[in-house]
Amino acid sequence: MGLEVVEFVQAVEEEFGIKIKETDAEHLITPRKVADYVAFCLGETPRDDILRRVIQIASEQFDVPLEQILPDHDFVKDLGVG
Repeated sequence: MGLEVVEFVQAVEEEFGIKIKETDAEHLITPRKVADYVAFCLGETPRDDILRRVIQIASEQFDVPLEQILPDHDFVKDLGVG
């Protein structure tokens, strides 16, 4: 995992008060997958507000305009995160 991704994972952990295992983080390649994982960790069903916040964190961490990040965009292939 590159530094950008590590910082993104840390920001998500901090925002939602969860811990993401490194082995799990490797599979969280889209905002939707991250949001689903967060909801699972919180014992909740996936919600749009979690997804919106994950997209906002991704925008901030990866310096990508918010409107360019869609729920199923791959962080590496679609957003160029490495």
